Amino acid sequence: TDPALEQAIATARAGLPAVRGRYTAGEFATSASEPGRPATRPRLLVRYTLAVDDAYEYMWAYVTSWRDPSVILATTATDSVLHPRARAGRPVVLDAAAVIDWAVEQDGVGIVEGAYTA
Repeated sequence: TDPALEQAIATARAGLPAVRGRYTAGEFATSASEPGRPATRPRLLVRYTLAVDDAYEYMWAYVTSWRDPSVILATTATDSVLHPRARAGRPVVLDAAAVIDWAVEQDGVGIVEGAYTA
């Protein structure tokens, strides 16, 4: 275990209740922007661990719904290296307690907040 990584995860997890509050208040977009048209609101991503056999991969996903504090509906942001069916844009249901990081992404700018483990 890496103490710096553990601290980054703890910092990110401590901020999850506040960022969920911002999400449910409508601060973040809930879907991708239309081609050629920038999103007016930033998007929220969460990072989770994908376990494949005895290996682990850290994946990012765009939050699409977070009505239940313990369950996050999202779409994967990147392709998995370890799992052939885990591809960008696919829906995923996440246990909020298993989230290890979060980030706010603004179209045309990139990550503007969070991403403590990156």
